[in-house]
Amino acid sequence: MSDTSEDPYFALQEEIQESLDQMLALCEFHRRSCREGSSDDQKEGDICCDATTRHINDTVHHVEEELELLQQTIGIVEANRLKYRTIDDQELAQRKEFLATSRETLQRAKREMGGIP
Repeated sequence: MSDTSEDPYFALQEEIQESLDQMLALCEFHRRSCREGSSDDQKEGDICCDATTRHINDTVHHVEEELELLQQTIGIVEANRLKYRTIDDQELAQRKEFLATSRETLQRAKREMGGIP
C-alpha cells in the first residue's frame, strides 16, 4: 500500500471524481431542463441551456486534462517500480481501474450530450 501523505495521486483522484460528479449532475440537469421540458420563458430557457452546455464542455475538457495527467503519473510509476516500491501491484491495478472507469464515464456523458468535441 502507498503512503497517501506524499502521493499526489489521491488529490488528483479526488479532483477527478468531483469533476465527474459535477459533469454528470450538469448532464442530468441539461437532459431534464433543455431536452425534455421547456421553460415558460423560452428565451430565458435557451440562455440557461446554452450556459449549461458551455459549462459541461468546459468540465469535459478539464476532466480530459486531469485524466491525461493521471495516465502520465501511472506511466511514471510503471517505468520506475524501484523508485515507487511503496505502490504495490494491487494499488497500481486499482489506479488503472479508476482511470479506465473514469474514461468510460466521460465517454458515456459525451455520447449523451451529442458528441462533445
